[in-house]
Amino acid sequence: MDAREIEKCIDEFGTDIYRFCLKLCMDKSEAEDLYQQTFLKALEMEWTLDWEQNPKALFFSLTHNLWKSNRRKQ
Repeated sequence: MDAREIEKCIDEFGTDIYRFCLKLCMDKSEAEDLYQQTFLKALEMEWTLDWEQNPKALFFSLTHNLWKSNRRKQ
Protein backbone atom coordinates (compact mmCIF):
# COMPACT_ATOMS: atom_id res chain seq x y z
CA MET A 1 0.00 0.00 0.00
CA ASP A 2 1.41 3.36 -0.91
CA ALA A 3 0.86 6.85 0.49
CA ARG A 4 -1.77 7.74 -2.13
CA GLU A 5 -3.89 4.75 -1.18
CA ILE A 6 -3.56 5.57 2.51
CA GLU A 7 -4.60 9.15 1.80
CA LYS A 8 -7.64 7.91 -0.11
CA CYS A 9 -8.54 5.61 2.79
CA ILE A 10 -8.25 8.46 5.27
CA ASP A 11 -10.50 10.60 3.09
CA GLU A 12 -13.04 7.81 2.59
CA PHE A 13 -13.40 6.44 6.10
CA GLY A 14 -10.85 8.07 8.40
CA THR A 15 -13.57 9.74 10.47
CA ASP A 16 -15.27 6.41 11.12
CA ILE A 17 -11.98 4.83 12.14
CA TYR A 18 -11.25 7.74 14.49
CA ARG A 19 -14.68 7.36 16.14
CA PHE A 20 -14.01 3.66 16.56
CA CYS A 21 -10.67 4.47 18.21
CA LEU A 22 -12.43 6.84 20.61
CA LYS A 23 -14.98 4.17 21.48
CA LEU A 24 -12.28 1.59 22.16
CA CYS A 25 -9.90 3.79 24.13
CA MET A 26 -12.34 6.16 25.85
CA ASP A 27 -9.51 8.68 25.95
CA LYS A 28 -8.82 11.28 23.28
CA SER A 29 -5.02 11.14 23.33
CA GLU A 30 -4.94 7.32 23.31
CA ALA A 31 -7.48 7.29 20.47
CA GLU A 32 -5.33 9.66 18.43
CA ASP A 33 -2.30 7.43 18.99
CA LEU A 34 -4.26 4.34 17.95
CA TYR A 35 -5.58 6.15 14.87
CA GLN A 36 -2.04 7.05 13.80
CA GLN A 37 -0.75 3.55 14.55
CA THR A 38 -3.49 2.07 12.37
CA PHE A 39 -2.59 4.03 9.27
CA LEU A 40 1.16 3.74 9.86
CA LYS A 41 0.83 -0.04 10.18
CA ALA A 42 -1.22 -0.15 6.97
CA LEU A 43 1.50 1.86 5.22
CA GLU A 44 4.20 -0.53 6.46
CA MET A 45 2.31 -3.63 5.37
CA GLU A 46 2.41 -4.71 1.78
CA TRP A 47 -1.32 -4.94 1.26
CA THR A 48 -3.10 -4.66 -2.03
CA LEU A 49 -6.51 -3.17 -1.41
CA ASP A 50 -9.41 -4.49 -3.38
CA TRP A 51 -11.90 -1.63 -3.51
CA GLU A 52 -14.55 -4.06 -4.73
CA GLN A 53 -14.40 -5.78 -1.33
CA ASN A 54 -14.76 -3.85 1.90
CA PRO A 55 -11.45 -2.10 2.74
CA LYS A 56 -13.13 -0.22 5.57
CA ALA A 57 -13.66 -3.52 7.40
CA LEU A 58 -9.97 -4.30 6.97
CA PHE A 59 -9.05 -1.06 8.74
CA PHE A 60 -11.57 -1.69 11.52
CA SER A 61 -10.02 -5.11 12.01
CA LEU A 62 -6.50 -3.69 12.03
CA THR A 63 -7.51 -1.02 14.54
CA HIS A 64 -9.12 -3.56 16.85
CA ASN A 65 -6.11 -5.89 16.67
CA LEU A 66 -3.71 -3.05 17.46
CA TRP A 67 -5.88 -2.00 20.39
CA LYS A 68 -5.94 -5.56 21.77
CA SER A 69 -2.19 -5.84 21.35
CA ASN A 70 -1.62 -2.56 23.20
CA ARG A 71 -3.93 -3.69 26.01
CA ARG A 72 -1.99 -6.93 26.39
CA LYS A 73 1.28 -5.02 26.67
CA GLN A 74 -0.14 -2.97 29.52
